[in-house]
Amino acid sequence: MTKYTILLPPSEGKADDGMTRRSWPQIADDPKLNRFAALNPQRQTVIHALQRTVTDLPRTDLEALFGVKDEALDAALAANRSVLGAPLLPAIERYTGVMFDFLDYAGMDSKSQRAFRSHAILFSGLWGLLRPGDLIPDYKLKIDATLPEIGVLTSFWKPHISAVLNPLLTGHVVWDLLPGAHARAWDGKADVKARWSIKFVERVEKKGKVSYRTVSHWSKALKGALVRYICANGTTHPRAFADFQHPQGYVYAPEQGEEDEIVFVKDDSA
Repeated sequence: MTKYTILLPPSEGKADDGMTRRSWPQIADDPKLNRFAALNPQRQTVIHALQRTVTDLPRTDLEALFGVKDEALDAALAANRSVLGAPLLPAIERYTGVMFDFLDYAGMDSKSQRAFRSHAILFSGLWGLLRPGDLIPDYKLKIDATLPEIGVLTSFWKPHISAVLNPLLTGHVVWDLLPGAHARAWDGKADVKARWSIKFVERVEKKGKVSYRTVSHWSKALKGALVRYICANGTTHPRAFADFQHPQGYVYAPEQGEEDEIVFVKDDSA
């Protein structure tokens, strides 16, 4: 049976509570709760650098680092200061962004939930790699952020993520839904069976001329629905997307994709 892996970003939006009073250091070496313990030394490095940064940098610099202001910045700073002692949630419950809303993990059947937990890997600025069931606290840190002590996180993480991820992906079909910043945190040199990137475009016709424009505003929602489909069907080849009925009307267009690229098109020319 062909193995597959789905590579995903996390979300900026996060639940700010927790289901357990156990802290991350207490579960860091538990393989059932933290599948990528090999990255713990690097995680500790980032956590300590982050905590010193939120203490030492002026507020204006912190606003630029985290991309938020006022009460949102206060919440981000509080979360980052307490990250080693805060209550935990599985990553799939911690992340609350648009992609995860459309994935709707809670609404999946048990088979699809198991598939998602087993086959999805999340890239994170703080944790490097996560499985959806891994327990994490609330935090605020983008993967392309720059911490004064270690530099740009994509560059810091790249050799460590690659060393762990590449052997794991050997022989797999990889559904690569990573945006640019997250993609730069991996060297992409795994010996995979196939690696497919996903693209959503709209067909637009004006004055008899047809063009295709990449969807940006709805891309997270579109990807969430697609991941849901992959998990429900155990999809390992693009031809399976011929039966995919996207809620926003996008359909698989094999003639549009370049090599190793899958394109879904919506016709907006009417």
